[in-house]
Amino acid sequence: MSTHSPITSTQLRVAIGWKPLNSGVEPDIDLSVFMLSPEGKLPDTAFFVFYNNLESLDLAVKHLGDAPTSKGEGDQELLQIDLGQVDARIQSMLFVVTIHEAEKYQHHFGMIQGAYIRLMDDASGTELLRYDLSADFAHETAIAFARFARTQAGWVFESLGSTEPGGLSAFVAIYN
Repeated sequence: MSTHSPITSTQLRVAIGWKPLNSGVEPDIDLSVFMLSPEGKLPDTAFFVFYNNLESLDLAVKHLGDAPTSKGEGDQELLQIDLGQVDARIQSMLFVVTIHEAEKYQHHFGMIQGAYIRLMDDASGTELLRYDLSADFAHETAIAFARFARTQAGWVFESLGSTEPGGLSAFVAIYN
């Protein structure tokens, strides 16, 4: 499932939200972005934005903080993106959603309800895209859900929906 769409706004926000399905140790859902060179690698580890590195080296991407548990309705974790500030070395940005310590607690996306990712125009608050994680990825723990790619005409959005066994560390091993 892949859709290529031009990105017309330079000020964006990416958000995830979820609710636990039952009691016990609640899954900790994390939102991360890998800012990649034309070779498909991080040009510097500071271009990997996640709960332990809240700003990219160029300050174009800012993670607004980790939410280890759901806080009720609405967005739980947010990224602010300024495409006008993205370092010239960056060709694409890969957005991933993972479950922290999924193997330890035997968690997967089927254990949460209403899990989603959404892309918004930050200035207007208009939702540009919403992607449901729970239905299609019930047994998964790590999903690359989208990529922004730099083209001669500007940035384009591509939906992915690809999974990776091994969680966030597997993605780090691929792109570092």
